[in-house]
Amino acid sequence: MKNHEHPPEKWNDPIVRLLRGGLELVSHLGMLALILVGIKLIELLMERLWGGQRLLFGRWPLAYVVDGSDLVLIAAFLTIGIFVVLRAYYRKRG
Repeated sequence: MKNHEHPPEKWNDPIVRLLRGGLELVSHLGMLALILVGIKLIELLMERLWGGQRLLFGRWPLAYVVDGSDLVLIAAFLTIGIFVVLRAYYRKRG
């Protein structure tokens, strides 16, 4: 059986992987910022249309729902973003 050895890495492969991972990180941070700005604009629009505090199901302020969605988005982007950045860093050149 043949031994399947990987060819040696080029001197710039770690730098290329680092740049690829950095670009993925910047991309995710930019998307997260845009989504959070969009949520804030929707919240401001709801305040302008209905004025003051609106209650969801007559119990909870709608601001709690908006803040909760911000928290879920940040947690999701952190989890998925870390995975994608690591995958981009460790992906083989090809």
